[in-house]
Amino acid sequence: MSKVRIICVFIFILIIIPFTSTIADVETLGIYGVTIQLKNNEKLEGYIETFSNHSVCSQKKKDNTTGALLLETSLKYQSERADDVTFIFINKIIEIKYNNAWSIVVANSSVQKIKTKDIKSIEFVCKNWDGYSAPPRITDYMAEYISNHKLVTVYEYDESGEDSYCHTTYLSYNPKYTREMLIKKRGVIDKMSNETLDKEKLIRFTECWC
Repeated sequence: MSKVRIICVFIFILIIIPFTSTIADVETLGIYGVTIQLKNNEKLEGYIETFSNHSVCSQKKKDNTTGALLLETSLKYQSERADDVTFIFINKIIEIKYNNAWSIVVANSSVQKIKTKDIKSIEFVCKNWDGYSAPPRITDYMAEYISNHKLVTVYEYDESGEDSYCHTTYLSYNPKYTREMLIKKRGVIDKMSNETLDKEKLIRFTECWC
């Protein structure tokens, strides 16, 4: 009988602006600061999504993770699923603060796929969001908008299903959508098209655990 890998904890991130969804194992998939040198001599500074745990911030410099280890371990799962192995590189992370909490997202233009065959070297560096699970993506327009406008309000909604528990966060940058309005119109907001949500200056993302 073949070996079956059962994942009991997962995160389902749903972003409506635009509509994208990602399933990731919160125990293994995270982002870590890196400096990447490509074979064409281009240098990239940012974050990489990886299945390995790199506690660079608490390590001595001489113990820093090498690019060779990254390619052999972090990309293990990807390489088993694709002939031409690529990984996700994130150029910029956007922090959203609300109440006593925070969330991070990335603009679509800040996310790109890098082919391992194009890599000359990778060095892990200590950065603020090391270890955080792969962040949700939003449009470049909304990323620019929320970077220059004040958050109006936030509403969080919890829902338990037969096999999962979901936590949804609604962010409003539109004075018309107060917290009371988000609560009242939650069902309507869930059905809005991407274009409408973009126009209404709303963001929604959901995390689910089994």
